[in-house]
Amino acid sequence: DDNAADFTSGAPGPRNSASPTNPCSTEPPVTVDCGDALRTPVGEAASRTVTATDQNGTVVDIQITDVTPQPSAGTIALSDLMPATSEGGTASANVNVDDGVPQGSYSIEITATNADAEPQSGTCILTLEVLPPPTPIYELQGPGDTSSFDGQDVVTTGVVTVVVGNGLFLQDIEGDGDPATSMSCRKSPLPNSARQVAPGDVVVVDGTVDEFAPASRPRDLTLTELTDITVTTVDETDLPAPQVISDRPDEVISPAGIAEFERLEGMYVAIDSPTVVGATNSFGEFVTVASGDAGNLGPGGNIIVRDL
Repeated sequence: DDNAADFTSGAPGPRNSASPTNPCSTEPPVTVDCGDALRTPVGEAASRTVTATDQNGTVVDIQITDVTPQPSAGTIALSDLMPATSEGGTASANVNVDDGVPQGSYSIEITATNADAEPQSGTCILTLEVLPPPTPIYELQGPGDTSSFDGQDVVTTGVVTVVVGNGLFLQDIEGDGDPATSMSCRKSPLPNSARQVAPGDVVVVDGTVDEFAPASRPRDLTLTELTDITVTTVDETDLPAPQVISDRPDEVISPAGIAEFERLEGMYVAIDSPTVVGATNSFGEFVTVASGDAGNLGPGGNIIVRDL
């Protein structure tokens, strides 16, 4: 009760309509991250981990508060809630989509709440795309030189065997047992959201089939690709065993020789005891022959080409 000690005096600073504004913060007290759209083929279950933080509080609850439209079958549910353990910490939970949810697009509202005396909350929207049934890669490739799906939008799935530049190679896990069909194809270019994929990732890809040949080499055989793609990682697995190349049958280059290699297009292969028979080009590529073709080399290691 001592005004002289409790208060200090200063020059007045009145505010009016010309004064700079000083708005209150519009940042929500709880920030929720749903990530990119979740995509899965119809008939396949999928899940997504969502997270929530509060810089000035502790997030203790995450719930699904709305699904639009409501699926006519199957369930979309939340599990594995992990509350934050301290102020500013991260809470997480899994959104699970079972294999009975019909094809279509769904908006899932996720709400996270903190432990304040007057609880505060934040929301995010997780977009779920249940895609048409996947077309196996071996059907996309087919037994011929080009795909009958060229120009069509498709969904497929498989395991990533290699990531090269801005693309990846994807191979069917089971295969069809038909030696005439390749079980692999290339996906390019990769969207930014798919840059973290790695060999062994099982992914779902939707995009447009394209038979690609570089403009600088128009006489090259085309490579079956998917373009304008979206990639969703759904699992991990071991790489398939490589197709071992030990010998190539003596065939006329066209058409029999081309067909012999077309069935291996994009596939994960291994060459038995290869011998390098050509210089390395600007792409880091070099020519080899397998052990069974050693008899087709001259004394200097050059390939012998002869009439059949």
